[in-house]
Amino acid sequence: MRAGFLSSVGAILSLSASSTFANVICNTEDLLGVDANYVSRDLQQESTQSCIRHVCTTGLESGEPDGFATDRCGSFILTITNTDETPTDIEDCIAQFSDIINQCIATDGLRGGTSLIDQVLYDVLPADDSKSSTLEARANTKKSASKPKSKTTTKPKTKSKTKTKTKTKTKTKTKTKSKSKPKANTKTKGKTTTTDCTKTTSKTKTKGKGKTSGTAKKGKKTVRDVVDSFLPQFVRRVPEPASCPAPVTHYKKSNYEKTVWNYHFDSSAGWKNTVTDERALQVLAKMPQDGHFNVVVMQGLSTYCVGEEGGNNPSTLVAKEMAAGGKCLLTNGNFFIMGGETLSWEAGGPIVNNIQDYTKYSVGFSTTTSKQVKIPDAHLQYYEQLQGNDGSSLMCGPGLKDRLDLEQPELQYWCKSTPEVETSTTEPTMPAFVRSVYSKIPGGVATSNQPNERLVTAVMGGNTKFVFSYTSKRSKGVDMNHMRDLVELYITQFTGKGLGSVEQVLNLDGGGSIFVAWVYDGKVKLLAAGGVDGDVTKAKKFRTVQTMVKFGLVEK
Repeated sequence: MRAGFLSSVGAILSLSASSTFANVICNTEDLLGVDANYVSRDLQQESTQSCIRHVCTTGLESGEPDGFATDRCGSFILTITNTDETPTDIEDCIAQFSDIINQCIATDGLRGGTSLIDQVLYDVLPADDSKSSTLEARANTKKSASKPKSKTTTKPKTKSKTKTKTKTKTKTKTKTKSKSKPKANTKTKGKTTTTDCTKTTSKTKTKGKGKTSGTAKKGKKTVRDVVDSFLPQFVRRVPEPASCPAPVTHYKKSNYEKTVWNYHFDSSAGWKNTVTDERALQVLAKMPQDGHFNVVVMQGLSTYCVGEEGGNNPSTLVAKEMAAGGKCLLTNGNFFIMGGETLSWEAGGPIVNNIQDYTKYSVGFSTTTSKQVKIPDAHLQYYEQLQGNDGSSLMCGPGLKDRLDLEQPELQYWCKSTPEVETSTTEPTMPAFVRSVYSKIPGGVATSNQPNERLVTAVMGGNTKFVFSYTSKRSKGVDMNHMRDLVELYITQFTGKGLGSVEQVLNLDGGGSIFVAWVYDGKVKLLAAGGVDGDVTKAKKFRTVQTMVKFGLVEK
């Protein structure tokens, strides 16, 4: 029966199925208690396919940042949650549902699955699943809440408790209606507010509503449950409004495991008055103002180059690791073709007109994909191989054991007044400072002499591994030598050794692709993200990349 079911479902799906299932996570339970032939026939119905299109249209066309739609399509409940302001294409939505059905139902015979890509969550569940009724109820609630309630005027509350108790009822002691601002230190439902931002405010107590710990509850078995727990804390990161800025910790050391440590340096105003550790002071003094330098030190962790061909969103890989319940550090990996760029395969060569066809192709070798483009000759000398413990590997650069000569033409992002570099423009009347030919070839090596956000890994003694990230506003970023100086200074100050004792120091990527997160026991802690001015609380979405690097803790 199952063989017939699989073949028939595979044959009838005409939903623009994509060529890869890189972002699909299947439920772990078999499709028991469900008539497979019935499901197959049901999915063939035109009404079912129209239903899928309706779910996509409802969930995406409005463009709302929290677009949500669910409906019963045949024997399954289809749900879409759009957590991004930018609507996804309807056909892409249909293709995502098709991927789930193809892989999880038609191929594996499982009870549906989940796909999370570009901050849009797609979910397919059997109609008899325990979560189905909850999803349908949520949809009905959203519909009823779509009409705004009429505003009613209410008198302001005047009997809120204050710290000052009055024994006599006098006009001077009794609260009255007034337009004047409330006095400082007024208690309201457990939250203490103060007009003096230099004083410490008390923590607000809540009764669980709205809490987002990012923790998968004990006993959950399905990836959907993990994603439900993971999304509010990770994908929808929005800082809560506050009357006063949060206190800044300019230097912090955290111990995640017996052999995993995190050091965070924040060079915003005031660090000279709050930091007493002499080693940290030297690192902070080397940083531009308002920068975030994050260091993860790991001993005994294995390295893996991970990802599926066609692109990988960090959110999806984190969800998979959370579901597995392991402990690891995840970062983005090597350079790849973004798509939509103006590129030539070699410096000064003809423009590649169909560059969009190479989107997510790896620049240089990566074991995660067969879709690769050649490293340009001008930058080949700067690339090195990052080797995983399992035989996986990637190519990236530049290597940073030695300082770079940032005056070399191939490391210039902008043109200088030299004929061999100024060939980046065909207009002789253009000003001298235009993008160089080296900035228009695959890879990011030409950004080496520019201020930017950076991500570097290092290996010492074969067993100690480091991940260094520097994030900030683009204008307050660091060039590659400056990043190398920070890495060297940290290693010198905190290990007592120099770069001579390090086997490899390698740039992985930079800018908006930066992603560093520690995953542990079904939880996740975001340590660094590019493109958010160094503030991880602003990170709402993460760039889809080709290769990621996993540093995994091997349980003995």
